[in-house]
Amino acid sequence: MTKDIAQEGSLRPHSEVSRGFRCYRSIRMAPKRRVQAYVLCLSREGDVSRPPKGWVLIPIFLLVVPVTMGPTASATTVLVYLSRDSAVVATDSKANRIGGGTLEVCKIFPVQSKMVFATTGISHFDDPPFDPYEIARTVASRVADPVGSASRYAIEAIGPLQNIWNRIRTAYLELGRANGIMTGVPGFSFIFVGMGDADRIIAAGGNFRERPLSIWLYSTPFVLEPTAESDGYVWAAGVVSALPGYKYIKQLIKEQGAPATLEQLIEKQAKATPNLVGLPVAILTIKRDGNIEWNSRGACSP
Repeated sequence: MTKDIAQEGSLRPHSEVSRGFRCYRSIRMAPKRRVQAYVLCLSREGDVSRPPKGWVLIPIFLLVVPVTMGPTASATTVLVYLSRDSAVVATDSKANRIGGGTLEVCKIFPVQSKMVFATTGISHFDDPPFDPYEIARTVASRVADPVGSASRYAIEAIGPLQNIWNRIRTAYLELGRANGIMTGVPGFSFIFVGMGDADRIIAAGGNFRERPLSIWLYSTPFVLEPTAESDGYVWAAGVVSALPGYKYIKQLIKEQGAPATLEQLIEKQAKATPNLVGLPVAILTIKRDGNIEWNSRGACSP
């Protein structure tokens, strides 16, 4: 079971990335909220540290209303609390290999001095080649803000993801069924959190979904930006079956702070679904001045 726990603030318009093979036609948000359509062919460059090949961080749902999705195979929890003064990102550390076995991995990746990236889904493959952290770091080096980075990432990631999905779909869904998750379709989600223009804290990301009655993937982007009227967002992706309701989470944050609350929630989820979510919890805070502080590194190395 899943529940919507992101209820407040403004969501900018959704768009989607069309299917393709080598080059991809996209409808995306451009600066000043214009919508642009263009064709981009994928390229890969750069090299960064990565989880071992073939390991996957598999989600159930991306919970940002009004987007809804079906159930999928699952094994990670990513939580973000976003306010005008700071952003807190927290993840578990368990990765499941489709061929069997688990490993502790870091799921929060700084891509700039003032921006981080987190993802659920496939963390690394050699054949066909795919490394979401490398793609995130590459696009963030070209685009300075979370919105632009998320738009670019959606374009550059969909090709490799589609090739992998074509090969592992059956095994991926069998992994979910083996852990009590009903057969479904992918909900590979990602998020960039950091400083936008005018020193504003912004989160932007998307979810790769399977088109109805097909195996072709497309992307549904979103942008979260706190306003003066909002007391913050709670965003969750992955396994969330043990999480309480949105209002209760917001109350806990008011009482004990966002880092302690997100850690408590992931620990609760790990206890409820130990085969899917695992400790330690990694927690990172981005402050309004752009400084990044680790509350708890979990499996993330200094």
